[in-house]
Amino acid sequence: MKKIILFLTLIQIHGNIFSANMLQLSKDPLAMKEFQIDSSKNEITYSLIEGDILVKKSNNGTKESSSAPYNYSKYYWNNGTIYYSFIPFSSRNKYIHKKSFTYFEKSIIRFAMNEIEKVANVKFIEVHDKLQYNYLEIINDDGCYSGIGADYPQTVSLGNGCIYSEIIQHELMHSLGFLHEQSRADRDYYVKIIKENIQPGKENNFDIGHHSTLQFGSYDYYSIMHYALNAFSKDPRKFTIVPLYQGLYWDYIGNVKYLSPLDKEALQKAYGKAHQK
Repeated sequence: MKKIILFLTLIQIHGNIFSANMLQLSKDPLAMKEFQIDSSKNEITYSLIEGDILVKKSNNGTKESSSAPYNYSKYYWNNGTIYYSFIPFSSRNKYIHKKSFTYFEKSIIRFAMNEIEKVANVKFIEVHDKLQYNYLEIINDDGCYSGIGADYPQTVSLGNGCIYSEIIQHELMHSLGFLHEQSRADRDYYVKIIKENIQPGKENNFDIGHHSTLQFGSYDYYSIMHYALNAFSKDPRKFTIVPLYQGLYWDYIGNVKYLSPLDKEALQKAYGKAHQK
């Protein structure tokens, strides 16, 4: 009987229509939150940009220049191996203890990891102790956010409202080194940004990235990393992003539930194809 109830619950969760913009799940007060690495020698403060990207304030609050990791760079997880841990605290905020994940929430997170593992040469390996090298700490904080690429340690938050496979994959893609799709250097050939509809103070969420953002494929309207068309809008009924091409399924942009074919190609270009089991 318990198995039947669990199965029906899974169907209900994955059957939800994801119409909310995943980037707006990190509420505005969170954008002002700061994170402090617990180190007596070198304390670094972090903040959030673009709603869900964790950056070092030493970078002047700007995103890194590449949309996906270079081999042998700090963005790249060595051999595609990501050690991760579910922990009730954050190394970047030593003052706050987080809620623990339930067994069911962990199962959804592992499902999302498996979807990435089926595509690319990436392996998520759970550990239960803090490591002395790069690893991923998955915490239950307020909202959904992640840093970009490999770090020591890297942090992904999956708080209330984030335990959906598509949102988890979005944040894990950040942790693998990917930025938002509309940050590509060529985005103005594909979308128009309606600046007058953007919330005051949120304009830099639509900054364009370095030319290296083009190295992992062509522009993808249906990427799991794309903003919704009304992202950071003063009025949710008004678009901040307008596609320049006709014949698109506009309702899907920013609201997809799965990795797109081009997302999969980008992952494979960055980490190689998944090994056959």
